Amino acid sequence: MPISERILVVEQNNSLGVGLEYLIKRQVKATIIGILPASEAILVNQIRNFQPNVIVMDSSMYITTPGRLLDVFTEFPSLTIVVVSTSENTLHVFSNKKVPVNHVNDLIDALYSNFTKPTVETNYQEEGRRGHWRRHV
Repeated sequence: MPISERILVVEQNNSLGVGLEYLIKRQVKATIIGILPASEAILVNQIRNFQPNVIVMDSSMYITTPGRLLDVFTEFPSLTIVVVSTSENTLHVFSNKKVPVNHVNDLIDALYSNFTKPTVETNYQEEGRRGHWRRHV
């Protein structure tokens, strides 16, 4: 990972945040900062100032959600949010990745690549209609 990478660790629990920062700093060459924001507005302001490539946050974060942050930061198309769930021992990965679709095969290719090449533990959940699946990474 080039040094131009910026990782923001959003801490809800100071000890978890410090631990995550320590682990990431040992493995990744990047600019890493940890914050403990009091509100979503403060968090949004800090994200705008730092412009991270990756945001790491705890699943118990109560001031915002990954979906909300991705909606707010559509101008950061490569933004990835990694949610750490210590209670489930899982990572949930969210991104602003957009895949252009010019032909039905583009849709099939995107679905096929997501279902066959997960980079982290993947859970699929049926949404009620036969054959309609939502990917939770």
